[in-house]
Amino acid sequence: MPQLSIPYATLSIPSLLEIHNSLAPARGARPLRAWHDSRCKLVERVAILRTRSPLPVPAPAPKKPHGRPRRNRQPIRDAIMESLSFVSHYEDAETGESVSKQAARTHRRNGRQLLSIGLPYTECMERVRRRFPDYAAKLVTFRVIAAYVRARAPGHENCKLPHKRPHGTKGKRK
Repeated sequence: MPQLSIPYATLSIPSLLEIHNSLAPARGARPLRAWHDSRCKLVERVAILRTRSPLPVPAPAPKKPHGRPRRNRQPIRDAIMESLSFVSHYEDAETGESVSKQAARTHRRNGRQLLSIGLPYTECMERVRRRFPDYAAKLVTFRVIAAYVRARAPGHENCKLPHKRPHGTKGKRK
């Protein structure tokens, strides 16, 4: 590509600085903020920059993923919340006897107070593991999430837990 001639005699130092700074980055030189030397030296620098060929543009480096790939955890969270809020049966508050879900409707109409009974944490964990076999569920996770729901922590305001939860049978002697 032929270079056009620049009428250096008519250009001021700020104009020459503008030309220099437009050519400098592509050719690997630093742009200048100001020029306090003679105009002839600045003209020489601009002429030298015009004769240099532009540097090749390096290809952008591919981005590496950070650690493990993030996966959408919303379905697992929903499964945990579903298993924690599941009501297996009801218990009469006065007598302590177990009441099925169908019989609970009539008990409520009669004005009896019923307590909802959920699943043990171990059963909640097994339900989530059946739906998501790759999820490494821990018992502590379920207890912590239940504590967040009880405390109405942000993101857990709309969840509702049963009144009582039976203790797991794992590790108990018969």
